[in-house]
Amino acid sequence: METRNEAKQYGVTVVQEAVTRETRFYWKALLVRKLTPAENGGRHSVFIDVNDENGMSCRGRPEIRIEWGWKDQRPDEQSPSKALEKPQGEPMANVDLFGKAVVWIKVESPGVPSDCVMGLTAAKDDEGPGATWGHHSYYILFQRVAVSQDTQPQPEPEPDKINGQITLQEIEKIISQRLGEVFELIMADLAKKGVRGG
Repeated sequence: METRNEAKQYGVTVVQEAVTRETRFYWKALLVRKLTPAENGGRHSVFIDVNDENGMSCRGRPEIRIEWGWKDQRPDEQSPSKALEKPQGEPMANVDLFGKAVVWIKVESPGVPSDCVMGLTAAKDDEGPGATWGHHSYYILFQRVAVSQDTQPQPEPEPDKINGQITLQEIEKIISQRLGEVFELIMADLAKKGVRGG
């Protein structure tokens, strides 16, 4: 299940939160897109929907919220998380964009890490009526997904194997084993000939 980031050309990126061996689920940004001028209608917001692992809406679930902030945010500047409380027929939450602020957004819920969508800003060039400088909007769809094997942390390499190459210690071990095998063959051959070792 790949992320569809249709806003890359606007500088929007998706950063996956680190997962641990204990992580079973995480919030994946399935879709990120910028609204067209006609869709936007002069607004300046990020609209967010959140679904569970079965694709069902998480609207109204109090334990799931939208965490957000912006680049160079000061400690005294507040960005309270957003509830998924918008009415049916609208995206579940929205975060307003103002001026040159560059915003990041992710899902906040107990014990479940989240992708972080970064680089969201309304400070973009005019694209026509409905999407002018300071009036650009985006849409994000998050979904809770199971952590697959390829996102699990990989085991540490064995001490004798680094980057798929054999180390000096392993070479020495192999040589020692081979010499032992050769010595045993020689002794067996001598025994057949009636020669006893010294």
